[in-house]
Amino acid sequence: MPAFKFFKTFEIDNLGAGAVWSFSWTLEEDYVIRRIFVIGKGGVSLTKSTLTILVDNVPITREKVPAQTLGPDIRVSPELNLALKKAQKIDVSFNNLEGTTVSLFVVFEVYSP
Repeated sequence: MPAFKFFKTFEIDNLGAGAVWSFSWTLEEDYVIRRIFVIGKGGVSLTKSTLTILVDNVPITREKVPAQTLGPDIRVSPELNLALKKAQKIDVSFNNLEGTTVSLFVVFEVYSP
């Protein structure tokens, strides 16, 4: 069984309604991404917003996925177990469709292969 390595966290504050937040992560070594958590700061539910996730320009979300699909905690977040190689690039775009400004974390649960 792969050993837990670390959590990789990205965050943004005050993302306006209708705004898109994009970020990238180029892997420093081979990793397994077990889960990706999407957490609204202050307990905000992200029920309308969407995410697009690509690995080396290949979508793993098949266009987009509701942000709440990935979940804010281990009880509801699905196990993805994405085996990725050093130098692969993950691109994430979060589209704020909540109708108000939001602040959030996107957290990768990372294991060694």
